[in-house]
Amino acid sequence: MQGVEENGNIRFDKLPLGEEVTLVGILIKDGSPHLAIQETIISKEIYNNLQFQKVNAEELKQRLRVYSFS
Repeated sequence: MQGVEENGNIRFDKLPLGEEVTLVGILIKDGSPHLAIQETIISKEIYNNLQFQKVNAEELKQRLRVYSFS
């Protein structure tokens, strides 16, 4: 699910509060992919604890393979 950028944050609408989720963030920094994966519980609070790590393309593919993006 893709979020909407708002005031420097990413907002997701219509999610069930209290549900366990895995946040997966991908960004390109200095031409290289960076990945953050964090389990959390949906709330109305701002979540800003994603820790991005530089990965190569193959590692990115392997780490994302376990998730279903449908």
